[in-house]
Amino acid sequence: MNRIFSTPFLTALASGYLALMFLLYMIMFAHAFPKRELFVAIGIEVFLFIGIAISRLFRSKSQGGKAKHAVLFELASGGKSKLVRKIYESCAVTLWITAALIISFDFAAFSSAFCGNFENSQRLYTAVPVSIALGLHPAATLEMLSGAYVEAKNHAQAEHLYATIEKIRLQIYGADHEMMVALYTDFGDLYCKQMQFEKAASYYMRAIDLSKRINGPSGYGRPLTGLANTLRDRGRDAEAGKTYSEALSMRQKLLWCRQ
Repeated sequence: MNRIFSTPFLTALASGYLALMFLLYMIMFAHAFPKRELFVAIGIEVFLFIGIAISRLFRSKSQGGKAKHAVLFELASGGKSKLVRKIYESCAVTLWITAALIISFDFAAFSSAFCGNFENSQRLYTAVPVSIALGLHPAATLEMLSGAYVEAKNHAQAEHLYATIEKIRLQIYGADHEMMVALYTDFGDLYCKQMQFEKAASYYMRAIDLSKRINGPSGYGRPLTGLANTLRDRGRDAEAGKTYSEALSMRQKLLWCRQ
């Protein structure tokens, strides 16, 4: 029993689990956006995962592996007490298990959206905002999946994910936040790709109006550029030129302020 719950065995198990989760993410991304390079990366990951997992599990179970671990720790700690070693090992196991739990929560939300259960995905992402704790956008992995669908020209599925991301951001940030400006601009870009220029323009205008109302630090140069693109594509060249100039002026002003 002690051998099963030894630190090397538990860390090997946790790291193997994390590698498996990473592999599952990659498989789902590859399904959303089939690309040869991604399938090659998955093949390499599978090969490495199997090799490393088997090696670590056998090594952690062996007396030699445990002895090596103890010697390495003694060298690193300068021969400190067994209490320090136990604290170190406990911290290491705790970190690995915490990482595994975090990934599990995120993957549950991610896979729910992947399978079409958007309501459950929204609940999980908002209940356990893992990516925010890591300094990323809320539901960061969901954003990546929506980007994969956009690249694959699966706009209908991307639209579902954008709608889920919108609900998540509204619940976390509220309606008047710069993150909503960015998302409305993303909606505009999505409809532009589908040549739904009227719908795209309405989302760009929502982004611009919101940015003006909250006086967002990033300004509204991006949605202005998108709006100019829709005007150009609808043959309204004079209005497009004026809007492009306004967008350029906005970007120059922001650049000057940052300098």
